[in-house]
Amino acid sequence: MVYYFIDESGSGFSSEGIAILCCVVIDNLEEARSKITELRENILHDPRFERILGNFPSVGFHYTSDHIEIKNKFIELLKILTFQAYICFDPSVTCRSFNETYDRLFDRLIIDRLRDHKMNEINICFEEHNNNADRILTLRAIIKSKIVQIDRSERKVFEGSYFVRSAGKDEPCLSMADYICGIFGAHFKDLDNEKEAGMESLSERNFEDLRNKIRCIHDIKNNLFYSRRNPFP
Repeated sequence: MVYYFIDESGSGFSSEGIAILCCVVIDNLEEARSKITELRENILHDPRFERILGNFPSVGFHYTSDHIEIKNKFIELLKILTFQAYICFDPSVTCRSFNETYDRLFDRLIIDRLRDHKMNEINICFEEHNNNADRILTLRAIIKSKIVQIDRSERKVFEGSYFVRSAGKDEPCLSMADYICGIFGAHFKDLDNEKEAGMESLSERNFEDLRNKIRCIHDIKNNLFYSRRNPFP
């Protein structure tokens, strides 16, 4: 069984701006869950974090709301966890609804992941959305269309199986995709300033710390692919 955890980030989902969708691929689900849960419990019961918890007790790890000290702890954990991350983003979304933007990125992100594991059982998890039952049906339909596309283009039958589900904050592994989105988004936002300053910023350092986990970044607007051979700046 292979597990995909998918989450989104960016102002482009609610208004104009960048929209990012990340898929984190995990083989050993229980190891990742247990280590994230253990870190969460350690933070909750450590008096040094008491004044900076905010909504952490109810939300868990969330890049945009976590205090910098909690961020640092989770990033250190991400560095040692075993996973692969894939990003699809639009740097300048305009005049699209959340669902339209999400589905456009999901459509492009998921096809290569299905090719990667076309002989496996795939468990696909995304964060709960409004009209959740309808969203599951929509994402299933996109996956079915991508499987048909794979079968036609490669003349090989997709022999794997897949299951699509949603989860809330009770699924620790969704925070991995959330953090990758947040780290990439912060680095992208600061990219020009980093070049001009000629020195490494915090956002750049966080991105560099996890670069080896991020296997592919696709700029969907400009149809540019970044990988180890063609690294993202």
